[in-house]
Amino acid sequence: MQKLKLLWAIAGLFFLLPLTALAQDSGHLELSMNYPKVHRRIGFQYTGPLSKSPDLKSILYYSVESRIYAMELSHAPMGEKLIGSFTLPDSAQAFALVFKDAETIDKNNGNGYIYNVYTENQPSLGTYASEATFFGNMAGLFGINRNYDTAVTLYEKEFAQHPDQKDVYKEAYLTAGLYSSNRVTVLGGLKSNWEQMIARKAPEDSLIKIYTLLSNFDRENIHHYKDSLLALYPHGLVAARDEAGGIFKKRSADSIIAAYQALLQKYKELKQEDILNPQQVYYIVAKKYWDEKDADKFQQYADKVQINSMRSSLYNSAAWPIAEAQSKDSLDLGVILAKKSVDAALKMEDDRPTYYTKSDWEKICQSNYSMVADTYGYLLFQQGKVKDALDIQQKVVQGLNTDADINGRYVQYLLANQDDETALDKAAGMIKAGHGNADMKKLLAEAYRQVNNTDSGFTAYYDKLEAVALEKKRGEIKKSMLDMPGHSFNLKDMDGKTVALDSLKGKVVIIDFWATWCGPCKMSFPGMQLALDKYKDDPDVVFLFIDTWERQPTLEERKAEIKKLMADNQYTFHVVLDNPKAENKQQYETISAYEVTGIPTKFVLDKEGRIRFKAVGFDGNSQNLADELSIMIELAKGSRQE
Repeated sequence: MQKLKLLWAIAGLFFLLPLTALAQDSGHLELSMNYPKVHRRIGFQYTGPLSKSPDLKSILYYSVESRIYAMELSHAPMGEKLIGSFTLPDSAQAFALVFKDAETIDKNNGNGYIYNVYTENQPSLGTYASEATFFGNMAGLFGINRNYDTAVTLYEKEFAQHPDQKDVYKEAYLTAGLYSSNRVTVLGGLKSNWEQMIARKAPEDSLIKIYTLLSNFDRENIHHYKDSLLALYPHGLVAARDEAGGIFKKRSADSIIAAYQALLQKYKELKQEDILNPQQVYYIVAKKYWDEKDADKFQQYADKVQINSMRSSLYNSAAWPIAEAQSKDSLDLGVILAKKSVDAALKMEDDRPTYYTKSDWEKICQSNYSMVADTYGYLLFQQGKVKDALDIQQKVVQGLNTDADINGRYVQYLLANQDDETALDKAAGMIKAGHGNADMKKLLAEAYRQVNNTDSGFTAYYDKLEAVALEKKRGEIKKSMLDMPGHSFNLKDMDGKTVALDSLKGKVVIIDFWATWCGPCKMSFPGMQLALDKYKDDPDVVFLFIDTWERQPTLEERKAEIKKLMADNQYTFHVVLDNPKAENKQQYETISAYEVTGIPTKFVLDKEGRIRFKAVGFDGNSQNLADELSIMIELAKGSRQE
């Protein structure tokens, strides 16, 4: 009854709005005001494809200049619609409404639901410029396609209406321009502007803003820009930052500290945080002391790190190797370090970025806590504190129940606590859910033996669980099946031979976008090798590993780094090289055509060259990756019949 009253209360707010009918229409979303204003209650009706989703979230994102703030909204069903309302804070300049569930987001054909804010019936100061921020790097958060040309147009509308805003948004406008289709012209104008500023000896802070842009978008001439700046300001901020870069090349932690203190003394007229973030120094010095096996100095500097996520990660990175080594001599130290990691993780809730909703940030904090608490529990278990370890691990699996290793430790602790029936039940459930591995199978076998006093029948029992997992996984993967056109490419491989996608028609093609600097990409490679080995004799399946977004100065250095990675790990990948766009080496042709925003990203194309699956990231389970790819490949083979 209480829940019903709440729904009527939400509906009541909607009907008490001053307008009797909804006024502003955008696809499947209608607002109650043609000219949304701050500090006024605004109603909405949503009839989009997710309106009947049981776990739908409605989120308000509003911008204040370049900062984004998030607020989860309440809504209630009314017939075929969802209704709700919100009030924009006084500072809001533009806003977006987002509707999403656990699996998808309503993108409204890539346009999202974006709105300006008005004063009377005129666009408010800063509203167009603020709206422009939605179309940059964080566009995916709002369910829209990243579009820097749109951002540029919005900035120009802002400047036409409010010329004095040019100084406020100058750097943001230029950055959007450098990513836009007009990047060559913008870069040319920026270079000309730079030379004029150098000639008139502009203030260093003004030059640094332009230098930062040029150093990112014209890296071939970066030394020219730096030399010009240093010639004018040989003892300025750029000179200090240039020297700061050499501090971390020192061999010992003590020498890094000495060099850092000398740098601050030399440039004492500058702000310490402008030269180098002290948190970065403390973090790197702490890691250096740990490498030098000075645990006391490590903790001294780790405690100086005030960013809780960084401090938690730092302590966990020291505690986990102790847990893995299972050395009794180090367990006490490991427990101390792991406890500090957990304590920092528990404080992360206070560090919520403004663009996260409270519930989304809580999920991230819970996941991070689970990772580091798993280390803590494992160390306690090795100390013989089984009950304490089990209590912790029960909380761990509540926040991170898809990691097979973490699940395995939970079952291991249950067995050690002589809770065999629970161990059997939990292990079976994890395997059926597809969250087990070879070690979990062994633990399940032990639990089965303890409960049944025999091994007889275990193989059939396990095979049934595994069959359920595979069928469940196949069903989930099939639901994610796409039907989109692939994008043709002609790329050179490591031997200089051209690989054309069109020449592979009639084969299922797996494309893996990766880079040598990308940690998750390289972590996924053992799983990719497993999948490749399974299909190495299948003439209808081709794997292509497209190296992209690289940063090496020359092609020779790029190839050398790739060859070393392949040789060191005995990978048998067919690597092809994506081409940087001639006018902007920060962007690459093929990965841009496939609209990839993060790596690793994998595509499975069917025999007609159509995209059937897209997978982003890596969950850490190599066997799981190989199994999922295998299912995707088999579905793609028969895609015309699916």
